[in-house]
Amino acid sequence: IDLRIALEMLFLKDFANARGQEMRFRLSLFGAWFLSEDTEQRRRIWKVLLDAYDAGSKAVHLGQVPERDRGTLSCAQDLCRKGILKLLHEGPPDDWVDLILGADSS
Repeated sequence: IDLRIALEMLFLKDFANARGQEMRFRLSLFGAWFLSEDTEQRRRIWKVLLDAYDAGSKAVHLGQVPERDRGTLSCAQDLCRKGILKLLHEGPPDDWVDLILGADSS
């Protein structure tokens, strides 16, 4: 649950009014674009963050995390740490949508 909150604060703080599935999608998409410039690595990050969001939902609604989700959560924890460090070093994107669309940041 704490990991999901941390990921939401990292990637969704500007989207507080989004709905559940939209938040899941935005978190995984923004996280993948923020954390990598490589297409295949983005795809892997996207999938890990989707699965971690789902695992967080299970923890919140069922009160447990299945053993099979623990590896995904460990990877997501590493991605969260990487995202926090990158955010501290570079600051947040001016606009998350511009990050996805490839707008020039200069």
